[in-house]
Amino acid sequence: MEDPFRILGLPRQFDLTPAEVTTAHLRAVSRLHPDRATDEVQRVQMVQEAAAVGAAKQRVAHDLTRAEELLKLLGARSFLSAPLAPEYLMETMEWRDAIEDACSHGDGAGRAELTVRIRQRRTEELATLAGAFRIAMPLAERGLSEHSSSQSAMPATPDIHGTPAVMSSDLRTALQDAAAALVRLRYLDRMLDRLTGDP
Repeated sequence: MEDPFRILGLPRQFDLTPAEVTTAHLRAVSRLHPDRATDEVQRVQMVQEAAAVGAAKQRVAHDLTRAEELLKLLGARSFLSAPLAPEYLMETMEWRDAIEDACSHGDGAGRAELTVRIRQRRTEELATLAGAFRIAMPLAERGLSEHSSSQSAMPATPDIHGTPAVMSSDLRTALQDAAAALVRLRYLDRMLDRLTGDP
């Protein structure tokens, strides 16, 4: 699995600004400009590497795909399939009904009010996601360094879902919190797309 953070020369973390991602991307592509190639083989290789850099930027530039990449790299992508809390599902259903009602009746004021509420909720969920990764990343790094310094430790064997069998409970909880926030954010983004789209 390609690590887009490594490709861009960025730290594995959720808290990255658009400027940091853009700067890393520009640094990488300038190093790989085909005019720097000494022969055709190197030129082709540089073009391929530049394409990988572009793909890495796309995965890291947006907050939700960046979160998904971190979950994947930490072996926790399967946590995205955990069921959402029933109270959140009920709230989502209520919002969807209100959105469909406002959109079908051309209620501009209702759409605007729902947009404000859902954007506020998105901001809160994004903070939850960032906080979960701020807890998870140091735990994951510490686990990796302890694993590499231990002579008797065996690498964590992924289970059927790709989740490492050995993961501290604190790390597991933080990654589950991050995954749940990511799923909620996806729901919120779909609702915002419906609200801000054509009536």
